[in-house]
Amino acid sequence: MAGELKDLFVHHVHYYALVFMGLVYAVKIYWILRRPAARERTPPRGSHAAGIRYSFRTLVDPRLMESTRRRPLRWVEFVVFHVGVAVGITSTLLMPHATGFF
Repeated sequence: MAGELKDLFVHHVHYYALVFMGLVYAVKIYWILRRPAARERTPPRGSHAAGIRYSFRTLVDPRLMESTRRRPLRWVEFVVFHVGVAVGITSTLLMPHATGFF
């Protein structure tokens, strides 16, 4: 009985859940892309590419943002949360193929 239940979860429910998760993400992306893009109302200043690089750099360097300089624990929470989500998604994908590890 336990082996049959494990087989059911490993080979059927797990894949149905992954397909459902993929469909939810696809619907969400479709919904976001259907909305009109926000128009920028401020006059442009400086380099557009430099602004994009600075924006992405703030994710990995907490000293660039005043809020994380004041409360560094918030940045640590951000990192721990996102690493946990990445580990959870990765383990969900690998679980049926590496059951001995889990």
